Amino acid sequence: MMDIEKKQPKVFISYAWANKELVIKLANRLMSDGINTIIDVWYLKQGNDKYAFMESMVRDKTINHVLIICDKAYKEKADNRTGGVGDETVIISPQLYGEMEQTKFIPIVIEKDEKGNPCKPIYIDSRIHFDFSNDETYEDEYESLLRFLYDEPYYPKPELGKKPEWIKNNNINVSSLTNFVSILKSSNNETRKNAAITEFHQEISRIAKEIIIDVSNRDLEFLGNELTEKISAMKPLRDVFLDFLKELILSEREISEFLTTCFEKIYNELMTLPPNVSSYYDSSYEHYKFFIWELFICSIAYLRYYEKYNEIAKILKHTFFLKNELTTSNQLSPSNFLRFRFSLETLESYGKKTKNYYSYASEIAVHRIKEPIITKENFAETDIFISQMSFALNIQRNDFYWFAYSYIYSPNPDNIWIRLSSRSYCEKLFPLFGVKTLEELKEIIKKTKVPSEYRYNSAWFKIPDIPFIISNYEIGSLE
Repeated sequence: MMDIEKKQPKVFISYAWANKELVIKLANRLMSDGINTIIDVWYLKQGNDKYAFMESMVRDKTINHVLIICDKAYKEKADNRTGGVGDETVIISPQLYGEMEQTKFIPIVIEKDEKGNPCKPIYIDSRIHFDFSNDETYEDEYESLLRFLYDEPYYPKPELGKKPEWIKNNNINVSSLTNFVSILKSSNNETRKNAAITEFHQEISRIAKEIIIDVSNRDLEFLGNELTEKISAMKPLRDVFLDFLKELILSEREISEFLTTCFEKIYNELMTLPPNVSSYYDSSYEHYKFFIWELFICSIAYLRYYEKYNEIAKILKHTFFLKNELTTSNQLSPSNFLRFRFSLETLESYGKKTKNYYSYASEIAVHRIKEPIITKENFAETDIFISQMSFALNIQRNDFYWFAYSYIYSPNPDNIWIRLSSRSYCEKLFPLFGVKTLEELKEIIKKTKVPSEYRYNSAWFKIPDIPFIISNYEIGSLE
């Protein structure tokens, strides 16, 4: 019994007697909801001193809060007092209020003046109140009061987490890129906006090239740590890129042209050796490879979130003109998006040796959250989505399709296509699959199979197929 009492709040109500019936009704309801409530009419007997009783209640340390029922009568009597007590009512004096912990006093406004201002005594006028003066919002305010008394807020403060890994060794300055985001978001000058879009990829490449891997020590543990730290340092670049992309999407601008140009330019800038370089280590460029791979998946994740399927189709089918990887040659050759999925040998070897990860790159990527769009699950689902679409559209490179490194992190990959049972949703996907009818869409999905070898050697499941049956419903069988 004592444990229950400790958990249940205890309140005292101070009010003007003109609203006695209203207060009794409120007190009854609070009691029924587990709030131990004290009002004078339940406790005072003939011969008791009501003012001494009131003061003892206010000073009682077992009472969590004093609810002050504020109306015109209460405000007038409280404001006109110079000391002592009032007539016919239990009113807290400013003197008593000043002596107590002021967080104990909670104004409950039940009446407003002719100008719509809440009727609160001057000494508590600045305190945030609960507004019980409007019948339409009364229930919401009552729930808010209950939540306050029980310390169960609508939006509880989350637990304090650890320092994010990505801020370690972060010495890069992305202010120039955030300026581009601001221009896109708030400028009315179309010329400035177009310039920001044109210059964005150049600036992000310039900043990325300042992040260099130290290969003076060829020890695997040293290089693995070095790559991990530099990849962490590049997270702000990824995030500001996604902020810029979001503004483009919301402004209804051409997305696919921006993204295809960006990835083509960033790849050619970061994956080309400087002139007169006679030797190099692949490890020197693995953080750039990770950056491009992760950025591509995150970009598609944003387009999936905003259902820009036509834009996704343009990107996946686009011919990119890319330089040969890690050469000094400026010769371009046509390629597809599979060039953005790299082999990260040093990083993966380090991950295997230290913690035996299936994919250390994926382990890093799925934990680089940018809510609400980039979560662990959504990153893995988008990676799987890209793999499935490479099969559906028959897009490959050197006889290989996109392998979703992070597929093992998706607890329920069928969620990717959960809405396929809806005909209206299927119609949104027509541009993605390059079809015009539901039957054509069903035929492509039925034929699209991910081979069994598209799995990790020791994993018992592979990258999944696009499902043909969704929660016992066929594709497009519902409205």
